[in-house]
Formats: sequence, structure tokens, C-alpha cells
Amino acid sequence: MFQLNDTVFYGVHGVCTVTDISKRNFCGSVSDYYTLKPVYTNRSTVFVPVEKQELAGKMRKLLSEKEIRRLIEDLPNRENLWVDNDAIRKETYANILKQGSVSQLAALIKTLYEHRLHLAAQNKKMHAADERVLAEAERMLHEEFAYVLKIDKDQVVSFISEQLHAAMSGEEQPEEQKRAK
Repeated sequence: MFQLNDTVFYGVHGVCTVTDISKRNFCGSVSDYYTLKPVYTNRSTVFVPVEKQELAGKMRKLLSEKEIRRLIEDLPNRENLWVDNDAIRKETYANILKQGSVSQLAALIKTLYEHRLHLAAQNKKMHAADERVLAEAERMLHEEFAYVLKIDKDQVVSFISEQLHAAMSGEEQPEEQKRAK
């Protein structure tokens, strides 16, 4: 169970703060609810019933800095999630976004980056629906990375690139350099 003022990740809403845990009356039924406020947007408040596992189960603790670094280091090994059939791809990618699994989001972003590069080599552009999925997956992952690493969201891509370069070249960054980022 989460506590008041915990910062969590909640599906497509991304990084949120638990601002209240209280009984609420929705549609004539009184239950305990988490009240979540998204950290990076002024979206409306999100109410999550504590006892409904299919909804409360989408809430999770944020990754640690160590877990983020491990995830980035493992990116080259992530499987490609490309699906040729447009309808099945749309449904598959929507489910990944809805579930908010960090490893699946990372694999999805990698897949769509690789697909974009493949198309660019043929002087083609990626389908608009795939671009939207990529943007949403990046937003979700970048918010969490930025929050945990205490950097701006627009610094996340360069942070990932630096970490990948270091991992692929076998370099280990000095601890003070890691903290400075």
C-alpha cells in the first residue's frame, strides 16, 4: 500500500504524487481512494480505488537511479517489438502504454527508433500513429528518469546517449560524474 506524499508511477498519467488517501463516494459506492496529482502536468486529479487491483495495480514505485542505469545498459539487448499488421501493432502498443511497464516502454521506444531509422534510410517517414505512440512512450519514460535523476526532461535523451556510449565502449564513469548528471 502506498502512503501520503509517496511519488509513484501510474500508467499513462506518469509520475504522480499521492496527495490524499480517503473515503470517496462515487456512483453511490463509498470506498478508499488514492488521490494522485501528476507531477509534470496540470491534468485533473486522478482517483484510484485502493481495493480495485486492476487499477491500483497500475501504481508502482519509481525506479531507483541504479535500476535506470541498468535499464539503459540493457537497451541494446531489448527485443524488437515491431508488428507488421497495423491493427495488431496499434492494439499491442496501446496495451504497452496502458500497462506502463518500464522494460516494455524501453523496448517499444527502441523498436520505434530502429523502425524510424530503417524508413529514413529508404527516404520514408514513420506512420503518424507510430510517431504518436513513440512520443507518448518517451514522455512516460522520460518523466520518470528526469524525476529520479533530478534532471530536466529535455536532458534525458542526452543522459541516455551518454550512458549507452559509456556502456558500449566499456567505460565506467567516475562516481562524481554520475552524480553531476
